[in-house]
Amino acid sequence: MDAKRRRPQDKDYDCTTVYIPPFEYQKLTATMKQYWDIKAQMYDKICLFKLGKFYEIFFNDAIICHKLLDLAWMHEVKRLHVGFPEKLLDDYIDKLVGLGHKLVVVEQTETCKMAAERAPNKRIDMPVNREISACYS
Repeated sequence: MDAKRRRPQDKDYDCTTVYIPPFEYQKLTATMKQYWDIKAQMYDKICLFKLGKFYEIFFNDAIICHKLLDLAWMHEVKRLHVGFPEKLLDDYIDKLVGLGHKLVVVEQTETCKMAAERAPNKRIDMPVNREISACYS
């Protein structure tokens, strides 16, 4: 379903979004909630999601990038996941866009230290802030 819970056969279906059921969303870590908040509104784009000094790629996007970029699967077999060092970002953007793929790049906008200072007394999963830095269509 799309973000408005329309099915593909609906004439107003929006294939660029996806519906995330609340009971599934609640199970996610705070960082994966950040990922899905973006991906749910840009479902048609490969999401390059910054985690530390790497760009991580998940689920269906990981399948595409594993094949096209020859990226190795990460250690967790339970979750489709590939990634690459930040220094390769421009090369991989050029390759994916050159092959006709749409991309969204999500960057960290603060450090772990800044996140800890933002909420020093909270003992919850406190991810660093992230924002979309670029889209390629």
